[in-house]
Amino acid sequence: GLDRFNPFFPAEAAQELAEENIRLIETVLSNTRDHLEAEVLILGVTKGHDLAELEMSPLTYPVRPSSEVRYPTADILKKLLTGKEIAESPLRIGSMIARRDVEVSISAKHVVSRHLAILAMTGGGKTVAARRIIRELIDINYPIVIFDPHGDYLGLYENRANFPDTEIKLFFPKIKAEKENIETIVELVRKFGANFTEPQEALFSGLIANTDPRGGSSAIEYLQDLQDRVDAIKDMDKNDRPLWAKDTNNLSFVPVNRKLGKVKTAIAQMERNNEAQRNKFKHVYDFDEMPDPRDEPEGIVKPGQVSIFYLAGYDHLTQSAIV
Repeated sequence: GLDRFNPFFPAEAAQELAEENIRLIETVLSNTRDHLEAEVLILGVTKGHDLAELEMSPLTYPVRPSSEVRYPTADILKKLLTGKEIAESPLRIGSMIARRDVEVSISAKHVVSRHLAILAMTGGGKTVAARRIIRELIDINYPIVIFDPHGDYLGLYENRANFPDTEIKLFFPKIKAEKENIETIVELVRKFGANFTEPQEALFSGLIANTDPRGGSSAIEYLQDLQDRVDAIKDMDKNDRPLWAKDTNNLSFVPVNRKLGKVKTAIAQMERNNEAQRNKFKHVYDFDEMPDPRDEPEGIVKPGQVSIFYLAGYDHLTQSAIV
């Protein structure tokens, strides 16, 4: 950056002149001796004059006055920013703000092998950066799954003609109840704040352990089955109840039923909200129901496919609860 100042006309003097209504010409102050002061970012110090070799070391001492300062070329900056491993499937994510001739790339190998966080304030360009990385991964045929709660990535589907070698699919979540994923239903009940007392917890656990979902039933249908069974057991004579429910206090049945109904209603509302949002785009986008990840994992994740899960309306669910 550049700073301009005049040591013979300090800011304090200007303030005093303004307050006293004194003209500059009536003083001995000078306004013709401006100094320019530049601030630079020192990348390092080289041995010799051949910058192409980039034998650069960190600067560990103040710069000597009158030292030669060189403006780095685009090739030098690229090497400094990307290093040597960038040759392995580089992802080109943009260019430097002040140097449009300098492309900035990151290694695909490092991005997809570990966690990646894109951090910035609101409006700082996080979504744009993510879209750019996704586009670059598409170009190298990498399998991609996107959880999209706000529809930020639906444009990939709209512009799918730009990716002729990639299949872009839009899915909406449909929470199924299967014997193998009962823990998902339990997690949903917990996430909706269905806090049980100890006797209620015993009843709920017994219901889950002894009520298998019907084949192909949804989470809503399974929760209704649990409610129906709670009512049926409550109306039984104690001696006719299942062994796991014989000691259940009669006062536990109604609150467990009510809490299960609350969760069922919330899930149904979220599904309706999601459907309403999808209907707004039905003339532009084709949404498919989410495949079962246990039976059809390749329907979700495979090379040459981008799977976008449109989660609008599912504000209270985490991604792990859906897939």
